[in-house]
Amino acid sequence: MTANTIYSDKTNPPEDFYLWHLVELGLLAVVIDGMETRAEGATSPVGAPAAAHEADQDGKRIAYVPTPLWERAAKAAEERKKNGRTPVTVALIDTGVDTGHPNLERNCIEQVDFGPDVNGVTYSPPTAALDALRRCHEAGEYGADWAELARRALDEVFDLYGRQGVDAQGAIFASFELQKIGPTGAPPDKGLVEKLLGLPKAPVTQARPNDGQINEIRDMLAGLDLTDIPDRYQMAVVMTERDRLVADMRPATELKLPDPSRYFGSHGTACAGLVAGHPPADVDPVTPGPIPYFGVNPFCKIRSYATPYSHELLPVIRALIAAYVSKAEVIYIPRGLPDPAARAEMVEISGNGTRIDRPLVTAPDEVFVQDKDQALLSRLMAQKAIFEALLKMISSKRLVILAAGNDGLANDLSYPARLINEDGFGNLVVVGARNRSGRFAAYTNGDGDGLKDKIFWMLSDDGEALDQRHYSIDRRGFYGTDFDYDTIAPGRDNTFNPWSLLSLDVRGSYGRAATPGPEEPVGGKGTELSEIYTLFSGTSAASALVAGLASLAILLDKVRADKPDPASLRDYIRQHHYTHVGGTS
Repeated sequence: MTANTIYSDKTNPPEDFYLWHLVELGLLAVVIDGMETRAEGATSPVGAPAAAHEADQDGKRIAYVPTPLWERAAKAAEERKKNGRTPVTVALIDTGVDTGHPNLERNCIEQVDFGPDVNGVTYSPPTAALDALRRCHEAGEYGADWAELARRALDEVFDLYGRQGVDAQGAIFASFELQKIGPTGAPPDKGLVEKLLGLPKAPVTQARPNDGQINEIRDMLAGLDLTDIPDRYQMAVVMTERDRLVADMRPATELKLPDPSRYFGSHGTACAGLVAGHPPADVDPVTPGPIPYFGVNPFCKIRSYATPYSHELLPVIRALIAAYVSKAEVIYIPRGLPDPAARAEMVEISGNGTRIDRPLVTAPDEVFVQDKDQALLSRLMAQKAIFEALLKMISSKRLVILAAGNDGLANDLSYPARLINEDGFGNLVVVGARNRSGRFAAYTNGDGDGLKDKIFWMLSDDGEALDQRHYSIDRRGFYGTDFDYDTIAPGRDNTFNPWSLLSLDVRGSYGRAATPGPEEPVGGKGTELSEIYTLFSGTSAASALVAGLASLAILLDKVRADKPDPASLRDYIRQHHYTHVGGTS
């Protein structure tokens, strides 16, 4: 057995493996009896995942090992590093992620929040207790309350947990040692203090646009093709909005605060985990801790751009610009966006609405032009035009991956995925969901004859539905036992499949698992494993797998990052990972 094999304490059949989707995608192989942890002829390059799981089943040894394809990816990542090339990167535009999650801390290299400020905010946790403890240590003078100061310093270490270089296992050890010491009176343990002060390293420098990049952004905005706007007045509003965007461009602001995405970014954390999850740098087999979790491409890096779930499009525009300027090979947007035009159409029918839905300005107005109000329909429509022009341009130069949406609409998609039906957006990679049986998930958009061959299809979970198109009922669930569905739907095949994808979560009541634990970020004191992992679903999960596979294909030089070709990516996935990626396969 290899030294870093992790053993299971219970017996599971191969299909019950917690990373079953990696087996289905050809990234992990099942080896039964007679083979230890490696497939025949496999090598062990630096960075390659070791055997992820082993168990005895009916007297046979079952091992889950990396396939040769994953081995080649590990070698390719090492070669890039040796040659001075940056890792393949996925830019994630969503809620933000918990950068301190033990299965993400090594692979999430940047996070900028465009919610508080459209130019972005980065966060640097305060370190007052660490600084005070360091001064005491340097002076050799400790007060009677040194242990309490050390405990507060340890809290700050956990706030820094998401920064590269923080020793996670060392922090857990220090926490255990501090619990043995009384709050006052005990003599200072200088060795423990030195250990504690050595835990946090210099925070990762957040990449913020420099003057050259800002000029590049301004030139990009100035060169956008906005000729599709027919209305002269609306064109004037769009040009004004674009000019204001250019004029207001500046670097992100740094705040001395903990990153709120570590508490609230559950959706982004789950998406990032499926793309680039990785076991912690040092796994202690004795101390209870994070599981050996892997994303589809544990060799890639994540740049996270947090955006608010609101009516605003301007933060998403800035996030899209930042993602493009970062040179990320893949831009991944699992979230849907508000479509102000669609809202306005609904208001025309209902006769109700607010200034978000109804134009209050009918002629050029200097007061309006200077107004900071982001809730006016005219400005939202202008921002939509800018966003779509940017998306069209960027998708011609980078792989852009979108989720199809979970509304159960056969011949429609969520926005902006529905842009794939318009001229100039043919390079968008839109992803719908299939269940583990290969059937279209009951909730997925785009499975009608008019769309299903245009978009990609990928593994996810399933939903319950009973209508003309679906008979998908969990017969073991609450509703599944209430009715005789064989009478209601005679002769129909129940397509429901109960399997979901395991991914990462933020702890506390705002996580997807919604545990009632204390509102502390992952890695804090008393972290329960059940709080930091969750079952994840929907077209967001499906598109996360495609984003990871796209980055893997780029790493292996199977597709080009600078010339997006969805057909080539689809062929690569069909050949190496998932035969049901097409609409009719």
